[in-house]
Amino acid sequence: MNNAGLNTKTLSRGLAAGLALGLIVSSVSSCGFIPMGGGTKTNSKVVGEYVPRGKNLNVWFVKEEASNLELTAVSRPKTSNDALTCAVEELLQGPDRADANQGFGTEIPRGTILLGIKKNPGNVEINLSKRFASGGGPTSLETRLQQLARTVKDIEGDVDIFVNIEGERLTASSADGLEIAQPINIQPEFN
Repeated sequence: MNNAGLNTKTLSRGLAAGLALGLIVSSVSSCGFIPMGGGTKTNSKVVGEYVPRGKNLNVWFVKEEASNLELTAVSRPKTSNDALTCAVEELLQGPDRADANQGFGTEIPRGTILLGIKKNPGNVEINLSKRFASGGGPTSLETRLQQLARTVKDIEGDVDIFVNIEGERLTASSADGLEIAQPINIQPEFN
């Protein structure tokens, strides 16, 4: 092998290594948070992604009115690009301290986890942990389903909403004997 062949191979390896190193440095330096849409710098801690002002979601909680539980929308900031996931996670977290002080509550059991959301044309499937369907009785479960359905409907519009519990469709056997109509938004109060 002559020196020209060796220099070409060495040069090719050097360029490839330099290019790889440049890509690594570039990707590492871009890991920091950069607000999208020209955000302004403030002293407050930023949690989640930058969201322009006015981009809030409705999450449906309950509030006692004249000895009845009424479903009421509460505004929450959108903290990710996926509005539906953000809204459902906010719903599962329940009312914050300020909301609780105003009388808002939830029938959704603490510790319920969102396992996934699957969007199809015309319908949405929400997969939740088994905690969602446990205890509280039939009225409580109906209210949970209404809270979830209204929260999803506010984001997705007029779609069919199905609820799965750990990958299995929510049924009477998984809901303490309560007959569950799926999609959950076909009940009269949603039409």
